[in-house]
Amino acid sequence: MPSVLLLALLNPVADITVSRTVNSISAGTGKLTLAGGSCASSDAYGSNACNLDWGKSYTATANGTLTKDIESGDTFTADFTVDELLPFKFTCQLCGVNCSFTLPVVQKRVSFAMPACPITAGAVHATKTLTLPTSSPVPLTTGFKGTVVAQDKAGNSLASINVQQHDQTPPLSSARPSGSCASLARLAAWRPWVLLHTPTGRAATVPRGPATASGAQAKRLH
Repeated sequence: MPSVLLLALLNPVADITVSRTVNSISAGTGKLTLAGGSCASSDAYGSNACNLDWGKSYTATANGTLTKDIESGDTFTADFTVDELLPFKFTCQLCGVNCSFTLPVVQKRVSFAMPACPITAGAVHATKTLTLPTSSPVPLTTGFKGTVVAQDKAGNSLASINVQQHDQTPPLSSARPSGSCASLARLAAWRPWVLLHTPTGRAATVPRGPATASGAQAKRLH
């Protein structure tokens, strides 16, 4: 469930497609289905390649079996690359405390509660409705991909999942750059917005327009 929230927070575009590949799960079996979205495929682990839109509600349903208790000290680590260039990595406990991290570029602090510890082994049945914000907090497009790995406090792997978000926003022009050039172009576009919204405690710096004459210069001009 936290991964669904994370995907929504990381992506600042109107329409997105989120896909995942399960590499391994040793802590049990399970299936996560998403209602309300248009999912292009499904497998033994549930819905996949799902389209999400800002302002809409989605119902996530998890059914499965947990073969071992999830205890205090068990963690998950999300290791992503934003726009094929910016690293974004954080680790949170799987239960007992809030998961907190700072989104890259926009420097937005995010925190949400994790389930109480321990999460006892046995059947798992959970349903939660998630409503995305009506619009993007950042008026720019971006994408990310990476891996989410869960492990117990002894370092044994519980699960490993690859996640990728695809930008579905139509290109602004047929000459839109791709690959590393696109990443650099989008990062350049981020800069003015970040300068205006960075919480530095002082007035933000914005790109200057054409230079104006100083007082002394103005006198000489007259």
